[in-house]
Amino acid sequence: MIVGLTDDTELVSAAAAALVAPRTERNSFTLHAPLELLARAELLPMVDLPARDRARRRIATLAQGFRSSGDELPPAPPLTAQTPADALDALGRAVDLADPDLADSAASWLAEHLSAPEIAGLLAGPLVREMGAAAHAPILFASWLRMPRADPRPFRGVARRLAEYPDIRVEPEWLDPGRSDGSVDELESALLAVPKDEEPGWGIFMLVAAAHRAKVMVDVPRVGDADTAEAFRVLFRVAARSMIEDDPSHAPYGWSHALTIPLGICQTLHLHDRRREALDVATILAAGFRHAHGLDVLPSTTDPPAAAPTIRESATRAAVEHDAHLVKYVVACRHAARFDPDHELLYRAAAARLCDWWDANPSADDPLA
Repeated sequence: MIVGLTDDTELVSAAAAALVAPRTERNSFTLHAPLELLARAELLPMVDLPARDRARRRIATLAQGFRSSGDELPPAPPLTAQTPADALDALGRAVDLADPDLADSAASWLAEHLSAPEIAGLLAGPLVREMGAAAHAPILFASWLRMPRADPRPFRGVARRLAEYPDIRVEPEWLDPGRSDGSVDELESALLAVPKDEEPGWGIFMLVAAAHRAKVMVDVPRVGDADTAEAFRVLFRVAARSMIEDDPSHAPYGWSHALTIPLGICQTLHLHDRRREALDVATILAAGFRHAHGLDVLPSTTDPPAAAPTIRESATRAAVEHDAHLVKYVVACRHAARFDPDHELLYRAAAARLCDWWDANPSADDPLA
């Protein structure tokens, strides 16, 4: 049924409906599916005409694959809530109590009563330090802001993931362990020089915790509040340069996340009053990825790429490929280039680099191979 739809909006809506009910299989695919769908929907208008059919089939197979991922979980018990604040409180209790069913109930209530951007506005601040759901909530919220008519019901699965691991969050004392004040240039130099000296274990929270244990943030200066926007540009540039210049084995899941998560945090910054905390969380993420994956201290200055494929060209390449992280990354490069236009070529080159990586390392479980 989904494959036969000819209108892009209908195709995306049908795929979103397929992702509403969480599945019994809890894996990377089911976690990323709502984010992947939104990224593919955003890239689809940029896809070259000869590739559009395959890009659309990727969306259809995403929905079919999700439905095949184990059994559908039963509907969440109805939440007794009168206001969005009640639902927010229930979600907070669900995370604290490690209660996925209560989180599902709260998410279902929010999706029934609020639009996707309204939910993002309610949750972006309270969840800023949460590392559950692979720290991907800001990516989802930023996507909703860019696509305000998105179906919010697939948030059920993300909410359940947030509640499954209540203790994985960035603690306030991790963010300012005696850091000194500094300039944005000093911030950039410090992040490029973060040493790799510990194997952090699996997962985004683990690498952030490893950076904390190694006291990496002590050497990463805090910038003034007036420099918040420029500090985020620094984080984006460090992530893009890591993709291009550092260990390519971490391109698909390490350096890609080093951009997509801080970009999501940045794009939801205006939704709450925790701007300093959000910047510090994004900074420890950037430091954590460098600490976990960086093989080299990157030079503080580098020659910009002389040329690079356009984002539209990378969008076409990504939209026909199988991997969720690739489409999310190209979307992130697109928006990082808009936020940091003086370095557009850098983000274009980074997007192309990840496309090249997947060309050289095709997925073994690609349903369209």
